[in-house]
Amino acid sequence: MSTHLVHGAAEGREAAPRDTQRRTTRRRRLLLVGGAGLCVLLAMAVTAQATNSGTTSATVESASPSVVYPVGPGGSLPSAVNALEFTPASGIDQSAHVVTAAVTPSWGPSAGSAGSVTGAGDLAIIDEASTTYGATVNMFIVNLAGMQEDYSSFLLPIKIYASPCTGGACTWTAVPSSITNAPTYITSASGFITFHVASGMFYDVTISTGGSYYCTATSTGASATLSPTFYFTAQATPL
Repeated sequence: MSTHLVHGAAEGREAAPRDTQRRTTRRRRLLLVGGAGLCVLLAMAVTAQATNSGTTSATVESASPSVVYPVGPGGSLPSAVNALEFTPASGIDQSAHVVTAAVTPSWGPSAGSAGSVTGAGDLAIIDEASTTYGATVNMFIVNLAGMQEDYSSFLLPIKIYASPCTGGACTWTAVPSSITNAPTYITSASGFITFHVASGMFYDVTISTGGSYYCTATSTGASATLSPTFYFTAQATPL
């Protein structure tokens, strides 16, 4: 009996390495399959991220009063304004004084990444050339709530140019001394800025390149939007 027990124990010792080897082989196969699956998941994630992007632009929905002229295709301009800072004379019908090809601000947000404005452009012309007092100008982002769904934050750089537009040509000067409280950014925090412009000049309100934003999504909600829409008001106000 003792010989049998010893023989059985020996068989058990021989079987154990074989069982261990089989288990190790199975684990290696699982690891290989799991590793391949992980590679597929990573590839899918990278592909989704790469396609989750969009383009955007800034527009002016409307303005009040008549001294503010939104820049966009079909938008009218004062007769003395033949060209804007970014929209050239070739983009304006000089007889009808109508914009035919506007250069407006643009950028290309991608979900889950930071960026900045890559294309500068014109937003609106303010006509204070023949006024007495100048005006206090208010600028709003009317769809701010929708933008906050796609951006966690943004700072859009605002730059204002001025010109008397005499002799049938406009030569624009950046950040002129005729602007009081000249703005630098309009932000996701408030979506509002105000400034004062003096009389005797035309003003071109623009968004320049630079600034910053962080895009969290690309219009995934019904009211979400990547593109700001602006509204201007101007009230005659002496300095």
